[in-house]
Amino acid sequence: MASHAKESRTRLIKLEHLDKRTAAFRQVQTLTGAIQADLGHDTTAAEDELIRNAAIAGAMIESLAAQWLSGQEIEPGCLTALMNVQQRLLSAVGLKRRPKEVGQPSLESYLAAKSAAEGA
Repeated sequence: MASHAKESRTRLIKLEHLDKRTAAFRQVQTLTGAIQADLGHDTTAAEDELIRNAAIAGAMIESLAAQWLSGQEIEPGCLTALMNVQQRLLSAVGLKRRPKEVGQPSLESYLAAKSAAEGA
């Protein structure tokens, strides 16, 4: 017996088809550009995909955080899941911890200061 129901087709919506004037779209573009700049604008297509997804997650995180900070209720699990996804995506494209400069003097400046103190 043949079914008369039509098969539904999934229509692919691409980012290029969206209204580029929205704050969300502009935020994603800004984050994408900033991350690419951090990586020296020398990224592969696969890295670009990860960067774009990290930027989308970042825009969503910012939106949820702003909602929560303005007193609206949000789903905390959704926010933390997005944060974890973004961290994994950024790690995949090269996010790394950088040692913090603690402001200790170099050996030369330490010895010079010690010598000056002893000579005074």
